[in-house]
Amino acid sequence: MIFDSPEMQILREQYAGRHLYGVPPIVLVDRSATLVQERDFLEHIISEAPADKQKEWLKKRLYSNQWEQYLGGWFEMMLFGWLKQAGAVRIEPDIVGTKPDFLASIGQQEIIVEAKAHPIGPEERHQNDLMAELLYRVEQIPLPYVIQIEALRLEGMKALDTLVASIQNWLNHEPDAPLILDDPQIVFKAYRPPEYDLTTFSAVQVLYSPEAFWIDPDHLRSSLLGKVRRYAPIKQSQYPLVIAYFIESSFFGVDEVVEVWFGKTTYTVDIASKNIEETKCDRTGINYRNSNISKNISGVLVFKRDSSIENRLPLQCWYIENPFANKPIDPLIFPVDSHFIATGRSDRGYEMTWKHIDYAH
Repeated sequence: MIFDSPEMQILREQYAGRHLYGVPPIVLVDRSATLVQERDFLEHIISEAPADKQKEWLKKRLYSNQWEQYLGGWFEMMLFGWLKQAGAVRIEPDIVGTKPDFLASIGQQEIIVEAKAHPIGPEERHQNDLMAELLYRVEQIPLPYVIQIEALRLEGMKALDTLVASIQNWLNHEPDAPLILDDPQIVFKAYRPPEYDLTTFSAVQVLYSPEAFWIDPDHLRSSLLGKVRRYAPIKQSQYPLVIAYFIESSFFGVDEVVEVWFGKTTYTVDIASKNIEETKCDRTGINYRNSNISKNISGVLVFKRDSSIENRLPLQCWYIENPFANKPIDPLIFPVDSHFIATGRSDRGYEMTWKHIDYAH
C-alpha cells in the first residue's frame, strides 16, 4: 500500500538521480537496506487503520517532501503500533466534540493519547543534509586517505560542489598540508592525520565531530505547552489524557522534558563536607507556571528513535507522571524503559524519582 503504490514509483523515478540532499524522507526509507523491518511495520500498521486515516497518512504525511509532515505521520503510525502492543486502540474517536488521536485501553484503564512530534529546526536539518551528502561524495573519492574535519559550514548545493572539488584537488596535489576555506559560502578546515596506515584504504575516509551546542530545554517548551493548551477542552471527558511526545533531535532527551515539565533541579552543598544538603526543584516548569491547564494532563510519554534496536519499532520510551493531574492513572501500566514517578509528598511538594521495571520478565 505504501511502497508498492504508483505514487511511490513516481517518487523513486523523480529522485533517482539524487543521493540524499533534497530527497523526500519516504524515498530515503524506501532505499535503505537497514529499514526493511520498519517498512514492513509501516505497511502492517496502515492496513489496520480506517480508510480515511490511511488516505491522510499517505497523501498528507508519508508522501510529503516536508520532513515535519512526514515525521508527524510516521510518529502517529509508530505510536498506533506501540499502543496496540499494550492494549486495544481506537483512532480519532469522537469525544466531547473533539477527535483526539487515540483512545487506548491498557490494563483496566481507558486513556486518551495525543501524539506530538518535535522535529529539528530547518537550519539544523539543512546542515545535516548537506553534511550527509558531503560525506557520501567525499568517501567516493578513490584515494587512500583519512581526513579529519575540524570546521564545516555550507550555504547550499553549489557550495557543496565547490567543496568536494577542492577536497579532491587538495588530496591529489597537497595532502600533507591542511585545507582551509573561509568565505561567505564555505567555512571548512581539515587535515590528514598521520597515524593511519593508508594501505588499508581504497577510498577516502572522513572523521568529523560536530561542534558543541548549548542545550536549552526551553526549545521544547513552546511545542509541549501548545499541545497542553490545545486539548484542554478534553478535561470535560471522563478519560485521562496523556501526551505522547517524540523528539527528533539528538541534543534533547527525556531529562530535558522533565526540566520543561517541572523545572530545573537546584542543589545546596555544604562547603566544608562537600556533601549535598538539599535538592529541590525551582518550579519554573509547565506544571507550576501553567498549572491551570497542565493538571488536565495525566502524564507524558517521551519517545526517541533508537536505530540500535533491531525490531520493527525502533523507539525508546519513558513515562513522566504528573502528580498534580485531575485524573491520575497508574504510571506503571505503560511498558516503557523507565518511569519518572511520585514516591512521596511533603509540604514542599512531591518527591519524584526514576523507576525501572523489566517487562520482559
